[in-house]
Amino acid sequence: MYEGNNPIAIQSQNWLIDALLSLMKEKPYKKISIRDICDKADLSRQTFYNCFKGKDDILRFCLKQGCKAMFQELATKKNLKMKDITDSFSVFSVENAVLLQLMLDHHLENIITDELSTSISACAAKSTPDTETHACTYGIAFFTGALTRVLFCWLQEPQRISSEELSKLLLEIFSGNYYNLDLT
Repeated sequence: MYEGNNPIAIQSQNWLIDALLSLMKEKPYKKISIRDICDKADLSRQTFYNCFKGKDDILRFCLKQGCKAMFQELATKKNLKMKDITDSFSVFSVENAVLLQLMLDHHLENIITDELSTSISACAAKSTPDTETHACTYGIAFFTGALTRVLFCWLQEPQRISSEELSKLLLEIFSGNYYNLDLT
């Protein structure tokens, strides 16, 4: 995938992204070919392959950009709190709802889960004291699983709760205040 600063290449990437997202509104993802994307974007296949490896790569790029923005904001925090994470994740969800909904509609949950897991792992490596233990691996799996499943539930709601409500709910769940359980 192209990650340089050439304005023409970046414009081509944007046209290819727009073309794929537009096509996903028209027909099943599995039936969208690279040729379809190139025709819609009015670009050559060579340009496509200079920018992306395949159509999944376009979606991964879009998610990475959203996650990058989310985690850049978190990186500015001196004392990272769970509320910071739930707030950022909720904003990410709302800002990327159209893309995420399209992906969910086309049964591409695995791509969402993979990209969130990769991004969360990178963030956790900065805030976890010991990234070499099994506990860190399980912690990331738990956190990623919880966030992605909540995201999928939120996307499927006919009347979605606001980002503030979503953040508050996630914070209550992660802090152990949501359920009335005796943990002794």
